[in-house]
Amino acid sequence: MANRPARKLLVLMFLGAAVGCFAQTTQPALQAAPSVAAPEELQHWLQLLTEWDGLQGDPYVAPVTVEVNLRVLPGLKRMGTTASAIAPDIAKLLAATRSNLSSLAQILIEMTPPTPPEDVASSIQATQSTDAAARALALARLARSDKPQAIGPLRDAARVYHDAKQRVIGTVALGYAGEVLPDIVASALAINLRDREREVRYNAAEGLARMCVTLHTRVSISLANNISKFMVDYLILREDPQGAVIILGCLPQQVAVSAMSPLRALVDDPKVADFNKVHARRLVARLQATGQGNTGAAVGAIQP
Repeated sequence: MANRPARKLLVLMFLGAAVGCFAQTTQPALQAAPSVAAPEELQHWLQLLTEWDGLQGDPYVAPVTVEVNLRVLPGLKRMGTTASAIAPDIAKLLAATRSNLSSLAQILIEMTPPTPPEDVASSIQATQSTDAAARALALARLARSDKPQAIGPLRDAARVYHDAKQRVIGTVALGYAGEVLPDIVASALAINLRDREREVRYNAAEGLARMCVTLHTRVSISLANNISKFMVDYLILREDPQGAVIILGCLPQQVAVSAMSPLRALVDDPKVADFNKVHARRLVARLQATGQGNTGAAVGAIQP
């Protein structure tokens, strides 16, 4: 179980990505040109990431943590594939890390160039490598493929019979592949919302948020209803309520409206901070404005 500062950081990271995906349903995404770093800058940032990943004790009081979270990680995301020269080094860090799986997995995937069709088969084969870094690179390549045959190995990597690290990396990779076979990917991510590891659940939710527009337009109503049930569970248990609300807002409105009762309960709960109510208030208002928020119906929480 992550400590309290770690949980707060995970929630903030989730919200940053999820809000960006949620915004795509109302306005076109602004595509900024990726910045390009000099090789020496990439090496410097790699050194900072290595130092950050090797910290002992509480990492949240270390100056390098601030620099990594405010400059290095956002900078590498902006660079995208132009930073791919250090992808093998990031994969090695990812294979060895004990505490930064999500951040490093996302960075690795975002710096990986789109995978040519002819490289998909070899990437699938490499997911069975005994070298953890090679497996991570292979999963990143499959996450950046637009071929349906890449989805099976990604889904397999995220399954419960693997160790926690493999499930985290597999779940992150699966969340980047949602446009290929959206029903299959969203269904697999929904299953991982119940994983015993909190970080797997977090990445499954973030992957669904990344699929926001797709959830609204391309998944079946039955699957959308199933995802809604998981999100109601998250609202009731107060596990990432903001993220749950954002994902509900990505679903078709006739599905999201079935969560009105727990949404209102969240808004009215005096124990919940206003920060965690912002998106809930907006979603309730939106559903009411379209005339779909007056039924008060609620989806039952999923039972173990």
